[in-house]
Amino acid sequence: MSRRVARFWLSALGAAAVFAIAARFLLPYGALQRVTASERLQVWLLTLWCAGAMAICFGLAALLGHASPVGVKEVADAGSVTAAIEARRRARRGAPYQWLNFGSWLALFGALLIGIYFVAWGVTR
Repeated sequence: MSRRVARFWLSALGAAAVFAIAARFLLPYGALQRVTASERLQVWLLTLWCAGAMAICFGLAALLGHASPVGVKEVADAGSVTAAIEARRRARRGAPYQWLNFGSWLALFGALLIGIYFVAWGVTR
């Protein structure tokens, strides 16, 4: 595994861990009128699950947007549709790690948050 891929995975894992810890201690449980330990745990687990699901949805939406067809600006810059498609193909072929972008990082972050949710849920049962 290259350094770039390792940094990609470790940064997503670190961000998910920091988010989970921050959510555990910074959620306004008093304002939510959740005072017992079991209620606080439920709120925290719900926060992890929802944040993870939303991150996955936004990340996948970004990945789908990345695969969108060429736009009017690309066609105008290239001079023709065929030239714009070929220019995009050449630009993507030269990138060694196409999947190392924010969309895939966000989807991975969400999956790791849901993983933390399942670990926390399993430990507290």
